[in-house]
Amino acid sequence: LLRVIGEPKAPIKIIFFTTVQNILLDLLFVGALDLRAAGAALATILSQITSLCLIAYVCTHRFELYRFSRKSIRIDITILKPILKVGAPQILQFTSTNASFLVLGSLVNVYGVAASAAAGAVTKIWNFSVLPGQAMMSALVSVSAQNLPDKKYDRILKSFFCGASIVAGIALVVTLFCELTPAAMLSLFTSDAEVINAGIGYLRLYAVGFIVENVMFCMYAPLMGAGLTLVQMSCALVNSCIVRLFVAWLLSSFTSLGFQGLALAFSAAPYVSVIITAPFLITGKWKVNHVRV
Repeated sequence: LLRVIGEPKAPIKIIFFTTVQNILLDLLFVGALDLRAAGAALATILSQITSLCLIAYVCTHRFELYRFSRKSIRIDITILKPILKVGAPQILQFTSTNASFLVLGSLVNVYGVAASAAAGAVTKIWNFSVLPGQAMMSALVSVSAQNLPDKKYDRILKSFFCGASIVAGIALVVTLFCELTPAAMLSLFTSDAEVINAGIGYLRLYAVGFIVENVMFCMYAPLMGAGLTLVQMSCALVNSCIVRLFVAWLLSSFTSLGFQGLALAFSAAPYVSVIITAPFLITGKWKVNHVRV
């Protein structure tokens, strides 16, 4: 809500505060009190509750975006319909994507403990590498949704190209580190030489998709702003079911790539999404607002 009205500072401050809180609580619960995994979980939950309370306070008191009252807590069908139209495909998208990660993990486990640990470390690096694209997508969605009703298409396109350039530049730096110094990148998460050796080739193949994936998130933004979330859902289903799973299974089971084939399939997924999304951007399908409230 705050980002949509052009107020990004409050969410950033709250996220920073609760991140520091989470770290301090981890040190307390896991370190001092030795609660182990339960302590880490408790620290995360308490930090999320703090975030919820702070963001609710800012939305209700500072900006008065909504009020907690019996009249305001109700279902309005006229508003619910467009929300479901936009949100339901995204629910399916995120569900299928996460499910594909779980199945891909089972394929990785076949290659032993070292490969599994290496894949886990590479996944952490990947999570870091796509953060710029995901954050930029959130910002660009707001820009698109705000400017689309006024037909300010040039502003949307300029924002897209600017955002895509920024995240591509950041992803390029991460990719170079992964390609040129993969052992050093993996050593950030493990000191086991066997795990690092198992993950070097895997990380290099995985990193091939970092730049394209970040740009992909930016390409989603104008479509999401226009309510074309079915395109995203289609990309997610194709990537999850065909590229990440079926191709990963083929490359790992029927070629000499083996474990490395899983990384190659994963890095190919964002390229497929870009191919699917590009025609919608080029033809201007995003210029029509598909959300009506």
